[in-house]
Amino acid sequence: WIYSPTVLKKSADAAMSCGLNRFVIHTSPHQPVDDKVPGLSLGIYGQWFDRHQTWADEARNWMDYLARSCYLLQQGRFVADVAYYYGEGNNLTGLFQTKYPDMPRNYAYDFFGPCVMREVITAADGRIHVKNGMSYRMLYIDENIKYASIDILLKIKELADAGVLIAGHRPQKLASNMGTEAEFNGLVADIWDSGRSNVSVGAPAAKVLEDAGLKPDFSFVLTSASDRFMGSDSVSPVKPDLRYVHRTMPEGEIYWVTNQENEPMSLKACFRTVGKKPILWSAEDAKTRELSYRMTDDCTEVDLSLNQHESAFVLFMENTDARVYSLKSVDQREIVKIQTPWTVAFKPGWGAPEKVIFPELHSWTEDTEEGIKYFSGSATYYNTFRIKAKDLKHSRIVIDLGDVKDLACVRVNGVDCGTKIFAPYTVDITDAVRSGVNSLEVKVVNMWHNRLVGDAQANAKQTYTYTQIPYVKSSDPLVPSGLIGPVRILKESE
Repeated sequence: WIYSPTVLKKSADAAMSCGLNRFVIHTSPHQPVDDKVPGLSLGIYGQWFDRHQTWADEARNWMDYLARSCYLLQQGRFVADVAYYYGEGNNLTGLFQTKYPDMPRNYAYDFFGPCVMREVITAADGRIHVKNGMSYRMLYIDENIKYASIDILLKIKELADAGVLIAGHRPQKLASNMGTEAEFNGLVADIWDSGRSNVSVGAPAAKVLEDAGLKPDFSFVLTSASDRFMGSDSVSPVKPDLRYVHRTMPEGEIYWVTNQENEPMSLKACFRTVGKKPILWSAEDAKTRELSYRMTDDCTEVDLSLNQHESAFVLFMENTDARVYSLKSVDQREIVKIQTPWTVAFKPGWGAPEKVIFPELHSWTEDTEEGIKYFSGSATYYNTFRIKAKDLKHSRIVIDLGDVKDLACVRVNGVDCGTKIFAPYTVDITDAVRSGVNSLEVKVVNMWHNRLVGDAQANAKQTYTYTQIPYVKSSDPLVPSGLIGPVRILKESE
């Protein structure tokens, strides 16, 4: 009960970056009653996804994000340059349960096991071909190849004869009683010791591919980030964790890029496709926007900004002859900072006062009122702000909620402007605002953890929750909750 979409997004995106494109939400416990919440669970396992979650009413936004992402990641065919063969001595999970293979991030790969090598691949035109339509430029052999069977070596020789790039490691011993040591040694010598220009040992996969003239499918140069990534006089730059997936269709190319870091960054991203205009598509709200780009003979360079844990689709679908396209710069400036007291109405029946005044925004966990300190559920913040008529002309008006834990639903002048389930907590309120005084409502939802900790206190006069296992202790740290801000109204204009 400590997982919200805000917490889950990074893990979901990491899974999609590894090739997953359909989620099955696993939850086993039935919740037969509504007066014992959060309710039953499957021991200590899983993320419990049921109607008793504090954010159940807002779950549609989370499911839409997953559904939209997976739909696009199911289109066309995956693009990978490398077939990664992991050998016969171990299974895939045993080798890579806790680590990724040592492969370059800007070339995609698929794992090949012995059955794939033996039964479903052929070689032609310097590429590995699979019956489902996939093809690969390189076979990379994991160090787990120490032992190899004769039939596997025969398949590798077939690939080498066809001009497929082969890199990585070479086998040392025969893996079975099928065949002889002489056959094994002869095949190894033929593949690795006969001077083939397409076969190498020990060279990094990226270097082999680049030496063969194959540009990275996705690469980037940071234009803005923290010193940790950009480098400074006192800090050595670190490679940021940006991942991508590329799928190809007859109509064009789909790239998906995810920022797995806890901070925003801007970059010049280079995609190995030309002749089509890049468009950014957001799975969060299904909206598109144009991107600035520069096209060379073999790639398209795109200006891309990603917030912390943000993911975006870059679609290449529309043919274009324009080699360069630059967006007009957008001026964003703060026109209001809401610093007046907030009226906060807590969901009744969960220990907090029905209505309080917050002179300043703060985490509920910092409140002296224990009913607020340990509160879990939804609370609605009320305030007003004033907009000048001149600020509405030829401008977009955006509200920036700052820090929110964990979900926020925004209404301006009674108009539902949208729900944000993860950062950045910015909402376009252009169609709802008017000149003069505007009313603002922000419904915020946190998770069950704090109320469970409150109920575990030895001096608790009343308990509000039920679990069949005591998952938390009275000493467990509380999780920041509520609208923490600062809340600002921004004007965006060209």
